[in-house]
Amino acid sequence: MSWWNAFFKKPEQLENRRNHQRLSLEVPIVVSPKPGQEILGKVCDLSPDGCRIELAANLEKKDRLQFKLLPGLQLPGNPHHDGRLLWSRQQSDQVNLGLCELTSDGCLPQLYQRLVQPHR
Repeated sequence: MSWWNAFFKKPEQLENRRNHQRLSLEVPIVVSPKPGQEILGKVCDLSPDGCRIELAANLEKKDRLQFKLLPGLQLPGNPHHDGRLLWSRQQSDQVNLGLCELTSDGCLPQLYQRLVQPHR
C-alpha cells in the first residue's frame, strides 16, 4: 500500500458515505429559529438521519430551532420538533440547509419509513 492510499480513500469509497438512501421529495416545512419567527421552506431530500431543506433565509450552522411539517404529512404526536442545523450552503436566491432532529419521537425516521414502506 502506498503512503497516498494510507491517508486518502479511493474516489468510489468517498462517494458512498451515507448510511441510508436519501429520498428526493418536496414537502413544505415551517422552521422557527426563534419564538414567534416562522420561515416557510421545503424539504428537498430525506433520510432517517436528517433532511436537506431549502429556505429563502440564511440561518447559522449549529443553530437550534423548531420545525413542523405542514398538514398532510404530520405524524401522531407533537407537531413541533426540535432540530439542529449541521451545514448551510447558498445556492442562487435560496439557502440549502442540513437539518438533524433532536426530538426523541423521531418524526424524520417515521416519515422516511412511511414513504419507503407505505403499506405497513
